[in-house]
Amino acid sequence: MKICSKCKIQKEVECFNKRGNGVQGVCKVCQESRPSRIAYRKSERYKQNQRDYNKIRRRKSNAWYLEKGYGVTIEQYNDLFQKQNGECAICHKPQSEMKLQLSVDHCHTTGKTRGLLCQRCNLGIGFLGDSTTILQNAIYYLK
Repeated sequence: MKICSKCKIQKEVECFNKRGNGVQGVCKVCQESRPSRIAYRKSERYKQNQRDYNKIRRRKSNAWYLEKGYGVTIEQYNDLFQKQNGECAICHKPQSEMKLQLSVDHCHTTGKTRGLLCQRCNLGIGFLGDSTTILQNAIYYLK
């Protein structure tokens, strides 16, 4: 005998679905009367809850990544963003025209933050090894 956690009625163990080595806490009758998970997941309420949760999770993970990777807080990032008028420090393309947010550019030897760059400029400097000599050679080559 087992007591159903929903209807609180004592029933035979056969009235419960199996789970692992035992049985579920809710009887088969109460289980069938529950609204289905599929219907709930299709509901607008569930979708809105997921959007809200994902937005909060992205904000938290972004703050953690900035702090852990670059030693920059969200406030410091926002200050840099305001100083640069929301655009890349090299090509001056505004954040609103980009799919990704501006990256924190830092010196790989000192770890000092230099500014915020778009993905292309950040990768370009990285591929050139942060070398002003190579960058000057590239400028000379392009001319």
